[in-house]
Amino acid sequence: MSTLLDRLILEYPDSSRSTLRKWLKGGRILVNGKKVHEPHACVDAEAKITLREKQKFLELDIEVLYEDRDIVVVGKPEGVLSVATAFQSEETVHGVLKRHYPRAFPVHRLDRETSGVMVMALTEEASKGLKEQFHAHSIERKYVAIVRGQLEGTGTWECRLLEDQNYFVRPHPKGALAITHYRTLNTRGRTTAVEFTLQTGKKNQIRAQALAAGFPIMGDQKYGDTASGRLHLHATDLAFNHPITGKKMSFTLPPPFEL
Repeated sequence: MSTLLDRLILEYPDSSRSTLRKWLKGGRILVNGKKVHEPHACVDAEAKITLREKQKFLELDIEVLYEDRDIVVVGKPEGVLSVATAFQSEETVHGVLKRHYPRAFPVHRLDRETSGVMVMALTEEASKGLKEQFHAHSIERKYVAIVRGQLEGTGTWECRLLEDQNYFVRPHPKGALAITHYRTLNTRGRTTAVEFTLQTGKKNQIRAQALAAGFPIMGDQKYGDTASGRLHLHATDLAFNHPITGKKMSFTLPPPFEL
């Protein structure tokens, strides 16, 4: 067992200690896929150390993970709308991107309270191609969350969801089919870290199904939890075929909270 700084010195011998510390402070060092900032954190010999590319941030702390002439993939922070609504005129991810690119076309969205990976098209052709993949449910989307209670093993939540006049989504026989697969990561006391894979992508899908199953997400005051603080739901993985080239694209963004 050695410290993270010691491992970095061995793996990046041409970099100074001050540079290594800057990488740690800036969140560029991942240990087994998770950000670690503490130089004296203990790591074992098998731990995978990854140096992330230097990050590009736009307004609202929106992180650009990838960009080309057709698409841009970003990390959305929690508390920011993806796209403007008829009732809200505040700044959005879409609004920020429209200032930095000639055109930007939303093809999906994350809830205001949810952070994580999302893609936006920069051309009409790319928009059409991505929307076709979302409609066919061929895009791979994974989330992690911390839920209340002890959820065990793996399983699938399948029901029909309907949004009522108060914008609350709940199971209803006349609703749209929603399918979510889950896998338990770990349990700590009265909470469980869970990985969710979307088979469909309905509004508030994971949040509504988690509440219906008796495992509300920590911090989700709209859907059954009373705790203050952020919603512990984060879109970690997004994979799709590039809408123009057909190349398989895959993006991962670790959660900003501890699992």
